Amino acid sequence: LWATAAGATTIGSGPFALTLPNGGSYLAAYGPDGTVAWTKNQSAADGNSGGADAVAVDDSGQVVLWATAAGATTIGSGPFALTLPNGGSYLAAYGPDGTFRWAFPHVSASQGALMQVTPAGDIWTVASTFGSIIVSRYGAGGSLFAETLYSPSANNYLYAHGLAVDASNEPVITGVHFATTDLGGVSLTGNSEFLARMDGSTGVLWAKNITDSAQHTQIALDASGNILATSSVAGVPTLTRRDASGNFVSARTLASAPMPNPALRVDAAGTTFLVGSMPAGPAVTFGDGTTSVPRFGGKGDGFLARVSPSGTMAWVVSTPMANPSIALGDGGAPIVRGLAFHASSANKVSTIAPSGVQVCSITTEAHLVARYTPDVTAGSIAGTVTGPSGPAAGVTVSVMNGWPSWVPAATTTTGADGAYTVAGLAPGRYRVRFFDGAGRFQRQWWSAQPTYRAADDIVVVGDTHTADATLTPVSTGGLRGTITDATTHAPILTASVQVFRAGDLDYVVGAQVDSTGRYRVFGLAPGSYLVRFVDSACSAWSCVRRKHIGQWAPGVEDYTQAVPVVVTSTIVTEDAALRPR
Repeated sequence: LWATAAGATTIGSGPFALTLPNGGSYLAAYGPDGTVAWTKNQSAADGNSGGADAVAVDDSGQVVLWATAAGATTIGSGPFALTLPNGGSYLAAYGPDGTFRWAFPHVSASQGALMQVTPAGDIWTVASTFGSIIVSRYGAGGSLFAETLYSPSANNYLYAHGLAVDASNEPVITGVHFATTDLGGVSLTGNSEFLARMDGSTGVLWAKNITDSAQHTQIALDASGNILATSSVAGVPTLTRRDASGNFVSARTLASAPMPNPALRVDAAGTTFLVGSMPAGPAVTFGDGTTSVPRFGGKGDGFLARVSPSGTMAWVVSTPMANPSIALGDGGAPIVRGLAFHASSANKVSTIAPSGVQVCSITTEAHLVARYTPDVTAGSIAGTVTGPSGPAAGVTVSVMNGWPSWVPAATTTTGADGAYTVAGLAPGRYRVRFFDGAGRFQRQWWSAQPTYRAADDIVVVGDTHTADATLTPVSTGGLRGTITDATTHAPILTASVQVFRAGDLDYVVGAQVDSTGRYRVFGLAPGSYLVRFVDSACSAWSCVRRKHIGQWAPGVEDYTQAVPVVVTSTIVTEDAALRPR
């Protein structure tokens, strides 16, 4: 991990801890359990100021750093140390234990730097600079094997923003070009995204315009050399698959809302892991449209998703990290890095809890690294429901997807001992409701909340969570009344009533009228409520408009004029006469 601390900080603990009194840049390695294995001070205090362009690790554990020094500096020590009198870009390598190995000058990447290290240790870099791209290949020891400058003619432009290398040591590059551009003898016409495959000597094997989508900003290759890319189709993120020759194969929509193209990695089995930032809003629907991922409520909202080799989204979980990046660790475990925020305002979150357990609490904005299990199995929610006299049998337990989807995931009923289990839950966030159809107990959401929105999330990621409930006797308060047509005075048999908590407009309960136009709502806890009357029937010519205009108690059509209905321990009568359209 390369990072820069803005102020005084200490990275890690014990013998490998690094203290930066004035902040600065550093390089750190973490073990599989998240402990700091070693740290390197890359800050101005050691004469090395500037920033990292890219970091990569090969299968032997060698860490390769592509960085830029802003001023005179010396990288490393011994016979392979590098001195840059005026600063500049360089490549440096460190062993698995952090021991300096070598450093060499490297090309500058003023407009973008891409680097990938193959399992065997070959180092591939692509530098975008001044409208050109430079493709370089180095050996594991830092020796330059091949390098090619692709510089279009005047007024043309090349920019690379995706790099992946296959098992035969042939890189695939994606980017953008402006005007007709020559790329290694291949003419790319117009202004377009491009995709190109290079040979092991950095020459162009083929190149083509991408016209079926836009912005292949992130690409990866599977074991067969097929190309996977996150792209934008009509503004919606899409996972596009192409064969090894760049021919279009398929495209699957990833989410329902526009968002930046996610980053991705593909494991040896062809499974794709994606991370990205979610847009503003209460929730985002992923995959087949049934997986709703809630936001953490802050500006640091991201997601991690697993897509099978066939293109099916296996699971998706939310992460409170903005602009995340991803790598695959031992066993294919996805490791996610991003920026998290503290809880000093409504726009920030204080914890990262990918498995429902707080694993990291922060008090300031910080970069976090989280390791996830690569394959998440179904989980479950179980518990015991009791009443004032003991176990509550026959209570309906409804597991709902996270707010505000209102989509039920599963339903069961408590046994004679009050126990219940809901198994087979896909990874995600859920809220649980307890409802007694026999009218003995007050309806309740876990944990001890009156409404869906106020309920607490249960995060299921292949594990079992306990959600017990202690129910109280049903309240004797409620509402009743008749809903009629304001002109004919006939009952509206398609009408219903909706009850909201006054103040926050949190939905509490609703009821349909009976065959006489009467409704009844029982079991309302004492409090103030806003009551709305609607006709659920459509006009003959349209299902956009209702047959009658909705109304709020006491008989007003404008919500701002609604008056709360106070419910105590008795039944309150509220009638409504709706105007026909």
